[in-house]
Amino acid sequence: MVMSNKLSDSPLFKYPLLRSFLFYSIFRAIYGIFILAVTWFFATNPNSPTYLPALFLIFSIFFSRYIFKKIKNVNNDK
Repeated sequence: MVMSNKLSDSPLFKYPLLRSFLFYSIFRAIYGIFILAVTWFFATNPNSPTYLPALFLIFSIFFSRYIFKKIKNVNNDK
């Protein structure tokens, strides 16, 4: 019996909806850690205005969608 270790052979990756969900979850986890760190830096910096963390979070919502669409298009082209 030959065992394949390729992720693409896993039953999880045979369903496009599940594959997209897993990819999106991994993307949001990594991106979320970065956003929290930057927001914490802005919030605890006494030289920055108090509204800067809120503006940064609003910007990050739109920026993350843009990044995810670009990554998704690259993955769909392969």
